[in-house]
Amino acid sequence: MQFRILPNHGKKRKMTIKHSILTKASFAAIFCMTFMLNGCVGTSLRSLATTPTPIVHQPRLDPTSEKSEIAVSADAFGIVNGNWLNTNDIYGGGGIVSGTFRAGGAISPLFASAHVSGFGGKVNFECMNKKGCKSGFQKWMNSDDGKDDYNFWGIQEQVMVGAEFDTRFFMNFGLAAGARIFQGGGSYDDKRDELEEEYKVKNRDDGYGASPAVSLWLGFRIGDKAQNGSIIAQVDYANEYIVDDNDEGVLPITLSYFHPSGFHGGVTFVKNMYYNLYFGKTFTF
Repeated sequence: MQFRILPNHGKKRKMTIKHSILTKASFAAIFCMTFMLNGCVGTSLRSLATTPTPIVHQPRLDPTSEKSEIAVSADAFGIVNGNWLNTNDIYGGGGIVSGTFRAGGAISPLFASAHVSGFGGKVNFECMNKKGCKSGFQKWMNSDDGKDDYNFWGIQEQVMVGAEFDTRFFMNFGLAAGARIFQGGGSYDDKRDELEEEYKVKNRDDGYGASPAVSLWLGFRIGDKAQNGSIIAQVDYANEYIVDDNDEGVLPITLSYFHPSGFHGGVTFVKNMYYNLYFGKTFTF
């Protein structure tokens, strides 16, 4: 009769589990030490050509009209104390040229529009999340170079198609969708390229890009045929409207007043972050 000693698989399994736990614990410790030494790896920057501009839809001057028409607008705007992704103290201004074609007859609610805006100004770098900033970037911001003002410029082109509706009860609303292209530059863009190389700050774009764009608006006429004008609230969406390192986005809102003479003005804002004041004139043919 022969006797065989069987291996203790239970003991081996316990040793394997213990080894796995120790490996994970070691990895976690290394990760934590790396985080403490280098800071948050998510600190990022974006071209200021992606900031909101007051590209707004103007309703028909005569809400009862079903004729086809072409409207051309020219606007000037100013950026007032804005802040964006890890930047602050944004001041500047620019202009917008827009063209809109409205269909007539049975398809009179439909329209197509194109917009080109150019702007520029100055900006400072800022770490929005003090506790999560990369230590190298935080140290650089405390230097003389980090406290300097930097200039920027941006161009946006946007093409939209949509529909607008008038309820005949002093209210109008609409929807438009299309695409937006942006490109920008300046000493701000040059510096963020240097920061990416030296401190591993993440740049979310190369100074240019494109994304879908969507606009929704709701308005009220002042007077039966808007003889005293219209007030419109518009909400816009674009992929670049990301305002922090956690990929949280915002929806800029524009409040506008349109006079029957074609003059109009208003403000585009992201609450507690970004403000544009604009004024312009529309010519209808």
